[in-house]
Amino acid sequence: MANYNIKNKWKETKIMKLNKYAVEMLRARRCITTNQLANNAKVSAVTIRRGYENNIDAVCVGKFAKALNINVEDIIQE
Repeated sequence: MANYNIKNKWKETKIMKLNKYAVEMLRARRCITTNQLANNAKVSAVTIRRGYENNIDAVCVGKFAKALNINVEDIIQE
Protein backbone atom coordinates (compact mmCIF):
# COMPACT_ATOMS: atom_id res chain seq x y z
CA MET A 1 0.00 0.00 0.00
CA ALA A 2 1.36 3.40 -0.94
CA ASN A 3 1.01 5.43 2.19
CA TYR A 4 3.68 7.28 4.06
CA ASN A 5 3.95 9.13 7.32
CA ILE A 6 4.96 12.76 7.02
CA LYS A 7 5.80 14.52 10.24
CA ASN A 8 5.52 18.25 10.49
CA LYS A 9 5.56 20.40 13.58
CA TRP A 10 1.78 20.10 14.09
CA LYS A 11 0.87 16.51 13.34
CA GLU A 12 1.74 13.30 11.60
CA THR A 13 -0.10 12.93 8.28
CA LYS A 14 -0.72 9.87 6.14
CA ILE A 15 -0.45 10.59 2.44
CA MET A 16 -1.52 8.49 -0.54
CA LYS A 17 -1.59 8.67 -4.31
CA LEU A 18 -4.78 8.17 -6.29
CA ASN A 19 -5.01 5.52 -9.00
CA LYS A 20 -6.06 7.75 -11.89
CA TYR A 21 -7.34 4.86 -14.02
CA ALA A 22 -9.56 3.54 -11.21
CA VAL A 23 -11.02 6.97 -10.42
CA GLU A 24 -11.63 7.74 -14.11
CA MET A 25 -13.37 4.38 -14.61
CA LEU A 26 -15.60 4.99 -11.59
CA ARG A 27 -16.42 8.49 -12.83
CA ALA A 28 -17.29 7.09 -16.26
CA ARG A 29 -19.57 4.42 -14.76
CA ARG A 30 -21.40 7.07 -12.76
CA CYS A 31 -21.35 9.66 -15.59
CA ILE A 32 -19.91 12.41 -13.38
CA THR A 33 -17.28 15.04 -14.07
CA THR A 34 -14.25 15.80 -11.96
CA ASN A 35 -16.00 18.92 -10.71
CA GLN A 36 -19.07 16.93 -9.70
CA LEU A 37 -16.89 14.43 -7.82
CA ALA A 38 -15.10 17.32 -6.13
CA ASN A 39 -18.42 18.88 -5.08
CA ASN A 40 -19.70 15.54 -3.74
CA ALA A 41 -16.45 15.01 -1.80
CA LYS A 42 -16.41 18.64 -0.61
CA VAL A 43 -12.91 19.30 -1.96
CA SER A 44 -11.62 21.26 -4.94
CA ALA A 45 -11.17 19.74 -8.38
CA VAL A 46 -7.52 20.77 -8.11
CA THR A 47 -7.14 18.43 -5.13
CA ILE A 48 -8.32 15.51 -7.26
CA ARG A 49 -5.91 16.37 -10.07
CA ARG A 50 -3.10 16.80 -7.55
CA GLY A 51 -3.91 13.35 -6.19
CA TYR A 52 -3.12 11.82 -9.59
CA GLU A 53 0.30 13.45 -9.78
CA ASN A 54 1.38 13.75 -6.16
CA ASN A 55 0.52 12.34 -2.79
CA ILE A 56 -2.45 13.80 -0.96
CA ASP A 57 -3.78 13.55 2.57
CA ALA A 58 -5.55 10.33 3.55
CA VAL A 59 -8.59 12.31 4.66
CA CYS A 60 -9.06 13.59 1.10
CA VAL A 61 -8.77 10.07 -0.27
CA GLY A 62 -11.41 8.99 2.22
CA LYS A 63 -13.70 11.79 1.05
CA PHE A 64 -13.33 10.66 -2.58
CA ALA A 65 -14.08 7.05 -1.65
CA LYS A 66 -17.12 8.10 0.36
CA ALA A 67 -18.40 10.29 -2.49
CA LEU A 68 -18.00 7.34 -4.91
CA ASN A 69 -19.45 4.88 -2.36
CA ILE A 70 -16.43 2.56 -2.55
CA ASN A 71 -13.54 1.38 -0.36
CA VAL A 72 -10.40 3.51 -0.15
CA GLU A 73 -8.33 0.54 -1.35
CA ASP A 74 -10.19 0.68 -4.68
CA ILE A 75 -8.74 4.07 -5.64
CA ILE A 76 -5.23 4.28 -4.18
CA GLN A 77 -2.14 3.46 -6.13
CA GLU A 78 0.02 0.68 -4.74
